[in-house]
Amino acid sequence: LCALMNDCAWQLLQGIDTLSIDLRFLNELSLLSIGPQLRGGRNNTRGEAGVENVYQVILEALAHAKPAVSGRTATLVNAAGRQVVIEVAADPDIVIFERSVGSGDRPLVAIEVKAGTDVSNIHNRIGEAEKSHLKAKARKFTECWTIVNVNKLDPALAAQQSPTTHRFFRLSELMQTASRAHTEFVASVVALVGIKTKPTKSARTKNT
Repeated sequence: LCALMNDCAWQLLQGIDTLSIDLRFLNELSLLSIGPQLRGGRNNTRGEAGVENVYQVILEALAHAKPAVSGRTATLVNAAGRQVVIEVAADPDIVIFERSVGSGDRPLVAIEVKAGTDVSNIHNRIGEAEKSHLKAKARKFTECWTIVNVNKLDPALAAQQSPTTHRFFRLSELMQTASRAHTEFVASVVALVGIKTKPTKSARTKNT
């Protein structure tokens, strides 16, 4: 292994013999090879954290229906007596569907989470979300949401980048329970799943 690596290193140096081989050059050379790997790992970690955050928001929205949670999958029985599954998947990131015996599962919503904070690259990530939503559409999902993690987003341009996306949400707003986006997201999830809205504190007091 060492002999092979030395031979490759020698060939590399032979190809750049016009450059000055010093400590700075070697440091930059290592960054060229290791930097992208480290950046990719960091992006994956941020992406997984973003998906987990959205998953937890969904679980909190449905908590009053007492879902059975097992790792990254949760199940509950809706008002029609049908089993609903919330699942952290891959491509798209989160799917919610109604399980039906015999007639096949009924897809409810596919959610793609783009947790990167780089505004300059957001439309590339939205394009990636569109690819995932097209796969979801092929699986008969008719509702697709995309969640981004940037503060500035041109709605018209985002809609062009991902025409399959029905709704865009900002992750930072979903994490704020008092925000309008959080309220709309929760209400939409509850409606799609088909359970009763969580009773307010005043309604519970009145009932008692």
